[in-house]
Amino acid sequence: MKRVKIVALALFASLAVVSCKKETKQEQVLETQPVENTAVVQEEEPTVDPATAPTLVLAQEVYDFGDVKAGETAEQVITFKNEGKGPLIIKKAQASCGCTVPEYDQEPVPVGGEGKLTVKYKAPEVNGKVTKEVTLTTNTVKGRETFKITANVVGGKEREVAPVAPAPNL
Repeated sequence: MKRVKIVALALFASLAVVSCKKETKQEQVLETQPVENTAVVQEEEPTVDPATAPTLVLAQEVYDFGDVKAGETAEQVITFKNEGKGPLIIKKAQASCGCTVPEYDQEPVPVGGEGKLTVKYKAPEVNGKVTKEVTLTTNTVKGRETFKITANVVGGKEREVAPVAPAPNL
């Protein structure tokens, strides 16, 4: 019986010592100071002087491609003007989806000049109305100009509508 008490006491003491060490480690972790890193990596756009900046003017904000057959590609040439005070440069053109591809002229558009974008849209195999956004990164004061294209996809599959679950009875 004495042996059982001694073994139990030894086991209890060793558990107490081990658990104390864990708390010490946690306290040490809590006491360490975090490293402060104030350097932030950012892509800085050069600031544009409004007095000499170009201004991109689109004829409209939404361009309608009309009815487009499912699986086919529609194309539209979109013209714009530079009504600013300096040459207009389009640095990048990208769409909100891979099915829409904007292509642009790399040459600067002079003051009072006109530029062109060709936008290609590949319709999915599913019928319905779609809206996509095209973003132009430019050297204007805003830095980004956007417009939308819309289309009505026809001749494809009908959209499958998932059944709506009934509302729970409360």
